[in-house]
Order: sequence, then structure tokens, then C-alpha cells
Amino acid sequence: PPVQPEAKQVKGWFIQVAATSSEFKADDMISRLKTKFSLPAYKERLETSGATLWRVRVGPFRTQAEANKAVPKVKATRLVADPKGLQAR
Repeated sequence: PPVQPEAKQVKGWFIQVAATSSEFKADDMISRLKTKFSLPAYKERLETSGATLWRVRVGPFRTQAEANKAVPKVKATRLVADPKGLQAR
């Protein structure tokens, strides 16, 4: 399925899953999070020091408690490089 365009100013709580310089990798991860794990994933473009990074996030959630409840499900996907660092923001 096609990946949605990057989110603009998403409001609410989210879980950052990854940050990559490859938009292709970000899109692939979003597709898997949505189709295999039914998680609301999106990407966000970030310009830093002349480089572009693509943040992959799950959310938004209305409350921090809702986001925290989703953290174990995100960890279970095994798509996260450092699952210990996952937290709702």
C-alpha cells in the first residue's frame, strides 16, 4: 500500500521508532508497522546540518498513558534498533 505523505505538525503523544537518512527505509518501516502490526505510523522530515533525516513515529495518541500502553506493542515488532530507549513523547 502507498505510504501517506509526511505528517505536518502532528499533535498529541507519539513514540519515535527510528530516524534514518533513507526515505525508502522510513516508508518501508511505516508500511510494515501499519500492515503487519496495525500501528498508526507516519514519517516526519527533519533538516539538520545540511542533511535530511526521516523520523518514523507511531501515534498520535491523545494521552501519554495511551502512548505508553503502545510501547510494548512497538517493541514486539522487532523493528526498533534500541527498544530500551522507546518512550512516549
